[in-house]
Amino acid sequence: MLFVLVDKPTANIQQAWFIPSFDFDRLANHLAGGTKRRITASTKPGSNDQWRPYRLMFSELSDRILSVLDDLEQST
Repeated sequence: MLFVLVDKPTANIQQAWFIPSFDFDRLANHLAGGTKRRITASTKPGSNDQWRPYRLMFSELSDRILSVLDDLEQST
């Protein structure tokens, strides 16, 4: 799952949360009888919320995606 924080005036992506779907399902708040999920993640540098391990600066996102793809390729 990919969540992004977009600066509205410039349309620049500042931060992203790249969360494996298994972790998202396990950690996200379950709403509406379990059919909807929601995260509340902090953008503060010192934050230690449960989504912190998945938070990236936009400039780090492409390397992280490529790393996950490499791991998937090696596991097959």
